[in-house]
Amino acid sequence: MESRTKLSFEKQKAVSLVVDDMVNLLLQPAPSESQERIQRHEAKIDLRNRLAQLVPKYKKAHYMGIAMQKANEIRRERARNSSN
Repeated sequence: MESRTKLSFEKQKAVSLVVDDMVNLLLQPAPSESQERIQRHEAKIDLRNRLAQLVPKYKKAHYMGIAMQKANEIRRERARNSSN
């Protein structure tokens, strides 16, 4: 059962890149204009679709959660550094 959930090295690398792209997108400031919001939303959808092509459906939310967790950690670290 575990062998089915293991990703190949190439897929692991691709998933890592998608997660990094998600983190970068999450760390961008919220856009103010509607066109920018639409573009950001489309970018999020694109990243989710890329992730869905790489991993099983039940793992997609797991990797999206990892991206959100990394983004939150970076935000906390930046806030901690700016307050010092």
